[in-house]
Amino acid sequence: MLIIHLFISSLPSLNVLIMLFMLLVGKFSFAQNLKRKEIKDKRPTKITLLSNYYDQDGNKSAVNGGLGSQKIESFSQEVHLYLPVKSTDALAIDAGVDHFTSASLASIDKYVSQASSGNSGISGSETRMYANIAFEHQISERLIISPRIGFSSEYDVQSVNAGISLLKKLQNNDGAISTSFGATLDRWMVVHPGEFRASGLDAETGASVSSVNPYATPFVYSGESISKNGQAYPVDWRASYALVNGYSFAINQKMNASVGIDLLAQRGLLSTPFHRVYFNDGIGDEYQKEVRIEKLPRERYKIAISGRFNYFLDPAIVLRSYARLYKDTWDINSITLGLETVLKFNKSFAATPFFRYHKQEGTSYYRAYGQHVYTPGDFYTSDIDLGSFSAIRSGLALRYVPFANLKLDSNGKPVKHFASMKDVGLRYGYNNREDGLTGHSLSFEITFEL
Repeated sequence: MLIIHLFISSLPSLNVLIMLFMLLVGKFSFAQNLKRKEIKDKRPTKITLLSNYYDQDGNKSAVNGGLGSQKIESFSQEVHLYLPVKSTDALAIDAGVDHFTSASLASIDKYVSQASSGNSGISGSETRMYANIAFEHQISERLIISPRIGFSSEYDVQSVNAGISLLKKLQNNDGAISTSFGATLDRWMVVHPGEFRASGLDAETGASVSSVNPYATPFVYSGESISKNGQAYPVDWRASYALVNGYSFAINQKMNASVGIDLLAQRGLLSTPFHRVYFNDGIGDEYQKEVRIEKLPRERYKIAISGRFNYFLDPAIVLRSYARLYKDTWDINSITLGLETVLKFNKSFAATPFFRYHKQEGTSYYRAYGQHVYTPGDFYTSDIDLGSFSAIRSGLALRYVPFANLKLDSNGKPVKHFASMKDVGLRYGYNNREDGLTGHSLSFEITFEL
């Protein structure tokens, strides 16, 4: 972890990365004297539309200190545009909207009436918008560079990101080496649970009165503040840096594999300001029980090592396997194993059943509802996502290629109109975690070529 820490301490600022992106785009878009190998066939413009529905439920809400509904419903719409602008250049643009309802978010102000001026304004229904743009430049026949920038916005978090990727194809297209660096800066509007805010309806009664119980005093954030819905909120920041490296290679005509190593560092606000933690004080009445705001370290370093192996059993059956090991400085360790089988029924239709198993050893900062014993200086959370559990994910993906059997032109390609449907995908997944959390996801994807 020392290596990761030294690496992150020498990183440039996000502003420098954005300037680098602009310089690279300008250079690669307008330099006319570079010698390039032209791509023989014109690459098509691709538009992919993706719709996804997700539903989950459980009974260990971190907003309520480890108890209560984790019901979430989410519906997202995404569009991905791949636009070649030269024989060696292309733009990749992603944009989307995610609208979700959450029973947990509705509990942030569970002791504050909707009519109260102390209400945070966060409802059980929120919307997130995001967009990313990458400029892909082929430096040579086998080397591609892709700088990128992006943003996302929701009620209490605004984010910007920038990064750059390199892809080096091996001889005879037998594999590739890739590396990607990215930085994300999050600006948080710090919203505490309603009973911790001075303007809250419950500010004068109960266990959260700082004048009576000092443990209830929220953290003090220095610096700027932001006004929303007539209230002032502190502002805090989170910076995340990721270095992702991969190596893919062919073993023989029937087998190929890849390995990867990911390094991630985070600094700043890593706890969630509206997560409650209830302590073991012998009091059964939650309204009078000792409660604090989640407290976690302001630094975290992560490392993950992964591998994939694909075996082409015959032209109609492909076996794919996946394994990942993870560790971080909060002492969370996990292993993930996955297996899927691609079944090609004909040129147009394929089905892929899949299964994934995940086992996690949680951080010592985690305790369930009412199990923490307070010690000054300790970190504490009741977010089960940071605890120990095992989980499975299974499902089925379907893919249909409408024009696989169309008449071919003189170049051996299907005859297409101005906008042709390239493929259609449908995917269903079921999640089951041993703590009782279950979830269902359904996604529909359609790709057009122009």
